[in-house]
Amino acid sequence: MAASRHPIFVKDVAAQNDWVVRPEWAKREEIRSFAGHPLIFRHKLLGVIAVFSRQPLGQQEFTWLGLFANQAAVAIANACAERALRSSERNLAAIINAIPTAAWTARSDGSCDFINQGWLDYAGTFALLNVSVCFPGLNGLDLQKSVAVEWTNMRIIFITGYGDVPKTVQAMKAGAVEFLTKPFNDEVLLTAIRQALDEAASLSLRRRRCRNSGTVMPHLLPANGR
Repeated sequence: MAASRHPIFVKDVAAQNDWVVRPEWAKREEIRSFAGHPLIFRHKLLGVIAVFSRQPLGQQEFTWLGLFANQAAVAIANACAERALRSSERNLAAIINAIPTAAWTARSDGSCDFINQGWLDYAGTFALLNVSVCFPGLNGLDLQKSVAVEWTNMRIIFITGYGDVPKTVQAMKAGAVEFLTKPFNDEVLLTAIRQALDEAASLSLRRRRCRNSGTVMPHLLPANGR
């Protein structure tokens, strides 16, 4: 059944037992009927579901089992996708925590649900508690504007599950390094991070040169002068 990906229905096992590996077991257990369906989701075989019955099975029971198999395949696929997503999120968090740049993710209301180690090393735990409540009612794009006012040299990478073209254009025009819509592979994120680090390093170098030469470049400095 798994090899052929086709359902099997045997009304009378006693009359059609050539496919039974242990016919003596079927006889001892008084098995009358057998029904089975492959569990397939988007052309991928996830398993099989089968029923050995001591009562005769009819076409209606076989059809019901098929309906249940379809629902079971969807449930299994969703569970696998959820597990893969959680693993991806853990990998993503590990990558973001490893970079020497402040990074965070924010919900649509502006509250932060993740801040990386680089941010904590820079601003401390208090900043984590403060940032999560200092932008109530703002979406991610509004939060970007607010951050840009305070830290104009900060590089921003958007990560969202609900991206669209207008939001992407708006974020990029406002200076975002990249606007990533889930799902995406690790290399895409790493490329964006490398770009952000390169831009940050370039800005830092220009700022040091300005300080050494005595030139003031306000657009490269935080609004509070730090």
